[in-house]
Amino acid sequence: MRHDTTQPVLFDDLSSKPVTVAFSAPSQSSDGGLPLLAALDRKLGLTAVLSQQLVDARRARSVDHSITELVRQRVFSIAHGYADCNDAARIGEDPLFKLACGRSADSATSLASQPTLSRFERGQGGRAVVAMGRALERAVIGRLAHRHRRARRITIDLDGSEDPTHGQQPFAFFNAYYDSWCYLPLFGFLSIDDLPEQHLFFARLRPGTGPEGRCVRTMLRRVVPLLRQRFRKAKIVVRLDAGFASSELFDLFDELKVGYMVAMAKNSRLTIHAARHMRGVRWITEQFGKGVGHRSA
Repeated sequence: MRHDTTQPVLFDDLSSKPVTVAFSAPSQSSDGGLPLLAALDRKLGLTAVLSQQLVDARRARSVDHSITELVRQRVFSIAHGYADCNDAARIGEDPLFKLACGRSADSATSLASQPTLSRFERGQGGRAVVAMGRALERAVIGRLAHRHRRARRITIDLDGSEDPTHGQQPFAFFNAYYDSWCYLPLFGFLSIDDLPEQHLFFARLRPGTGPEGRCVRTMLRRVVPLLRQRFRKAKIVVRLDAGFASSELFDLFDELKVGYMVAMAKNSRLTIHAARHMRGVRWITEQFGKGVGHRSA
């Protein structure tokens, strides 16, 4: 965000001569991380790929901000803590935001205003949003395949979350588990072999009520063949928490021939079958002072 001030700072103890620093430059910014984020985006080409999936129905002679610039402005704004379109009034003249979005830092034209951004977001239909999601999947998988050509195991982690809502937002329902009006977004991450990094490849906003496994089967039917195409020798494993457990999903895992680790809610039958194994786990933990986990081959 831009701040202009002419108040000087005097350093008395540096030398016998007065040393004064004055913040009087016409263009200043406090978002110093933006150039790094923009450089990373240029290397990955992510915002450019996502922008290509959107429809621009505007009259060309009336356009001041390209679709790519609007996407970058929203992505970089959210990344730096300016989540609302209303924040556009605060960062529209910021020189680093202009540079990140592809404009000159001293450009006389500011970035898009809140009304422009709101029209842009509401002007895109469901098909464009789905196309962006598919483009994200292909981009992330392609990037990982390029970096890890000899990967032996690809792990898919799926996790639902709570996104509290305020006001009369469509499909925001009261969820008794979270005790709030909310959405239930679903996120998917990929990890390679034993590397600790997880790479977001899937994000879907879902209504505030409904089964945890909503959208999972459709996504896996699409993504698993794509992963097999790019990682021909890798084993694919899916990890889920207990909220996803269902016979339909287990049947799908068998159909797709993928390994899976799914947490199960405690019940009497499971407790009986697991008792012998749990005794061994407790003994190892007591002897060596470390937790015990299972790793797929």
